[in-house]
Amino acid sequence: MSCATFIENGNMGNRTVDLFVNECAVVSRTCDNITHGSSEIINKKFTAKFLKNFVTLKIISKIMTPFSEYINVFLIFLPLVFALQLLTYKNAYSKPNRILGVYMIILSFYYLLNKIILLDIEFLITINALLVLPIFLAFNPFYYLYVQSLTNESFSFKPKHILHYLPSFILFLFLLILSFMSRNQEFQSQTELLFKLRVPVAVSIYYIQVITYIIGMIILLNKHKKNLDQFFSYKENISLNWLWLFIIIYILFTTFDAAVYFTHIFDAYYKLTYWVLMTLFVVFLGYFGTKQADIYVGKIKILNKGDDDAPDTIIETNLLNDVAPEAVEDDKSLKYGRSSLANEQKEMILQSIVELMEKEKLFCNPHLVVDHLAERIHTNKKYISQVINEKLGKNFYQFVNEYRVQHVISMLEDEKFNNYTLEAIGDMAGFNSRSSLISSFKKITGKTPSDYKKFH
Repeated sequence: MSCATFIENGNMGNRTVDLFVNECAVVSRTCDNITHGSSEIINKKFTAKFLKNFVTLKIISKIMTPFSEYINVFLIFLPLVFALQLLTYKNAYSKPNRILGVYMIILSFYYLLNKIILLDIEFLITINALLVLPIFLAFNPFYYLYVQSLTNESFSFKPKHILHYLPSFILFLFLLILSFMSRNQEFQSQTELLFKLRVPVAVSIYYIQVITYIIGMIILLNKHKKNLDQFFSYKENISLNWLWLFIIIYILFTTFDAAVYFTHIFDAYYKLTYWVLMTLFVVFLGYFGTKQADIYVGKIKILNKGDDDAPDTIIETNLLNDVAPEAVEDDKSLKYGRSSLANEQKEMILQSIVELMEKEKLFCNPHLVVDHLAERIHTNKKYISQVINEKLGKNFYQFVNEYRVQHVISMLEDEKFNNYTLEAIGDMAGFNSRSSLISSFKKITGKTPSDYKKFH
């Protein structure tokens, strides 16, 4: 599209057109200077090509700028949609949901601040100068606290967590003092210098936060992965695999942002790319955040599959911190090496566990957790985990799923289950999904359920 066509389509205001034509003229004169004293034919071709590329880039830039503005406005409202979902659903009292919901509201306000500065109103410009950078430094702590709230049942927002936002508070106070000082002529030169330093300082703190919190989130997720094997018999919707992808996206986006910042490439291409990537980032975090259920919940429902009329049992649980009264004195140690359990006690606990699994088929509960066994045996769940680890050489997840696989095998070999689907058989054995059944079955038997049935 040529400059003339673009003008004829009415996509520019008169002032913009004049500026654009002037830019073309400047480039044309520059190209004429380039051709002076050189090979006329070659340089004219070069000049024509250079001018054509320049005009094309400027036209594309003019087209993309409105799209960037539209996406900016869209990003003001998009986080609010996710915040509404996170804070008003039936699990609105979920700690992770509240943290992510507040983050979305602040993110929306952040983009609103960046937009209202275009109104060129002095009061709004002052508000923008005071709040944008402090809010910018508040985002990284939200990511870390969100992951912590998902991976630690005992998490609650405490005064010590305010320390995460200390850089934001300090920067806000600094800018506030600077704002008052700038009104005094005596300090004007000093305030101008300090004002120029505010962005480099904030950006430096931001990237230090990124590195620190990424390391922190990786540590939390690794610890959570180990806890899943020790305390849960299932991993569906609690493995938090999507947060590993979030960390990768987080690193890539920050790297892109840093590259642009330090190379000073703030053109229309960057702006549009930034807004598109940020939109995808918010959609990703909001979508998976609204789907993510609480992991370490306060109550767990124990399904009574044997009797349809029997009510489900609800037990109180505190998965990482709960202990039975009989074991309180020994809970000072979390490591097996310091456990006071005698070998005879370990054998008794193991016998009780096996009896419950074989006689009552507790493994058929798809949401079975180690606390259920601890509550039935009246002991500490850490003792149960220790006994299974030491006596059987397995973790709780492996232990329960072996029982489930054996139950599936017994049904596959029983003719009365020939008309049952694999999903139905897996459900009766306590598997939450077809994929988890096939994965566990193949790991234990070396075959898929379908292959096993063909040869038996």
